[in-house]
Amino acid sequence: MEAASWNVGYPIFGARFLDEDTLLVAGGGGEGNHGIPNKLTALQIDFSRKNKVIKKFRELQLPPNSDSPMSLDTNGEIILMGCNEGSEKIKKGKNCHLRKYDYIDQHLVFSKSINLFTDFSNDINNYTKCCYISDDSSIGCISNSNEKNPQLIIINTSNNQLKLKYKIIEKTNNIIKDLHISPDGKTIVYITSSTFKAISTVSGKILISKNSSALSTSSQTLIFAKIRFINNNEFIIGCNINNKGGISIVHYSILDQLLISNKLISKKIKSITSMDFWPNIIIKVYQDIKNPEKTITKSEIDINNSLISIAGNNYSVILLKFKNFKNLFEFKKTHNFVITKVTFSPTGQYLASVSAANTIHVIKLPSKFITSNQTQIKSKNLNTFLSIILSLLFVLILAILIQYLINKKLIQHLIDIPTIKSELKKRR
Repeated sequence: MEAASWNVGYPIFGARFLDEDTLLVAGGGGEGNHGIPNKLTALQIDFSRKNKVIKKFRELQLPPNSDSPMSLDTNGEIILMGCNEGSEKIKKGKNCHLRKYDYIDQHLVFSKSINLFTDFSNDINNYTKCCYISDDSSIGCISNSNEKNPQLIIINTSNNQLKLKYKIIEKTNNIIKDLHISPDGKTIVYITSSTFKAISTVSGKILISKNSSALSTSSQTLIFAKIRFINNNEFIIGCNINNKGGISIVHYSILDQLLISNKLISKKIKSITSMDFWPNIIIKVYQDIKNPEKTITKSEIDINNSLISIAGNNYSVILLKFKNFKNLFEFKKTHNFVITKVTFSPTGQYLASVSAANTIHVIKLPSKFITSNQTQIKSKNLNTFLSIILSLLFVLILAILIQYLINKKLIQHLIDIPTIKSELKKRR
């Protein structure tokens, strides 16, 4: 299995692929830099370059009086980054902690910044812990690091905006550990260490709220660590088991409010530091019976062949197949210090992990672990249509053949058999 590592020169706290071959990372040494700059860096991945698989492509250095970026997400066009201003500005109540960049013509372009945690404008210990953008660029979502007053902010990011849409206060006074946006952008899920909630981005209302005890067994207590949507209705939670009992994954349905599965993943790993999900997207081509000349293309997630990656406290990365959460491979000690992020490339070809030890590690996954996300499959409608056509052709050919045999009087004796039998009965 091919892999490559590279030292970017600063601690990395956020990472996400911009496209299939470009990895975006962010981090730094914090305010004052301490000789370590704060940066946003785009890296090109190319395993055909044997001596330089990972290569710096674009880079922006942040002002020296700003803090280090602590969270990062992108959908390939818009980049959201959580990064505090310097302490002097924060003390004056001026902390534009959320920054927006655009990826235009393969360049990183600063767009704007905003302060959305207005309750903590002068709190130097409060920062943007989680930061996500929807696939369609319509919705963003962030959460803060404050344990006494945890907040989740839903943002309108359409049409180049950064505008507050809803503010949710987590009343349990437990820090929001992770959050995620559904593929259609209509739902957000977030977790504390012991609760999870689903919220509508349309209305801002809570759709479901559950405690970890509802998902735990009698022999274990789950401590929620990371969460990811797998489709618009279902999500997975990466959990630490109490008393260092290992890690597990919980699979849950929002619509049915049902625990689908809870499986132990490892007893050796004691806690999860990062988790990502790669959806295996299949392109299906439908042909309508009523209008067979037209085709409809739809994308669907092949859940069973999708992948999960988990980074553990032992600096290893586990690759799982979603079906039965089967362990495909464990990459041991990929870094020398805590892994802060794992992320898949869009087609699942690459799995990258980054660390506070300044290092990037990229694995090229073998084809046996992934299936193409551009597969075309004939629809049932098309198969049904073809079956009907073939059946009609068969009946038509059979009718022509029978008529031909009758005209040639080749089967006249078969036609006359019922008449002969009737005459015999009369004679008896």
